[in-house]
Order: sequence, then C-alpha cells, then structure tokens
Amino acid sequence: MLGFDPTPEQEALREMVHKFAAQRDPAAGGGVGPGRCLPLELFRKAFDLGLMTGFIPESYGGQGLTMFETCILEEEISWGARRRHVR
Repeated sequence: MLGFDPTPEQEALREMVHKFAAQRDPAAGGGVGPGRCLPLELFRKAFDLGLMTGFIPESYGGQGLTMFETCILEEEISWGARRRHVR
C-alpha cells in the first residue's frame, strides 16, 4: 500500500529543520526581498546542519535525501522565510 505518512526519521528531519527556521531571522543584516541577500552566516549554519546538501548523494558528501525528504526540508525552510517576510 502506498502511503505518504513520514517515517520517524523523516519526522525528526522536519522537526530539526523547523527549529532551525524558527530560530533564524533571514531578514537580519540585509533581509529578504528584491536586491537583498541572505546573510552568509545563515548559509554557514544551514550548511553545517547539512541543509544545503540534502539532495546530493552521500557518495559525493551530501545527505543523500530522497525527493520526499528534500521536499520536507525545503518546505520548513520556506515556512521560516515566509513567516518573517509577511507580517
């Protein structure tokens, strides 16, 4: 049977990325929007957590996440950026 419920590992990934997105402010130091850049420190922290290499195969140094897991990751990151951009 085909199911779309996340596994415990996928739920742990979602929770970890959600916490990261909730604690970071992409608007700090330049913000988001036309002609603006995200702070380099934000990218470094995301990279350290493996959030920038999720879709890259493990054999090349990435996380080797599935497409579904990558969607979970990107959804939570987008949630964090959107909640700070729209007030």
